[in-house]
Amino acid sequence: MINLIYKTKILSFFSVTKYPPSLSYLLITLGLAMLFLYAFENTKNKLTNCFLVFGRVPLFYYFLHMLVIHVFAIIGI
Repeated sequence: MINLIYKTKILSFFSVTKYPPSLSYLLITLGLAMLFLYAFENTKNKLTNCFLVFGRVPLFYYFLHMLVIHVFAIIGI
């Protein structure tokens, strides 16, 4: 019985509404994003280097994927 009460209290804390955005929803989503960023900001490996390249030159990759889509449309794939 006591376990059930604690579970409902914990779950009611996370009962937030997205539309209209409540303050608790914004705090949970932005807070978790900031904690994730803080934890993985200085991580260096192949995956993060790939993300770093995509983050530094996004317009180039945007044009590149448009070119690839256009070529596939011409070929008929």
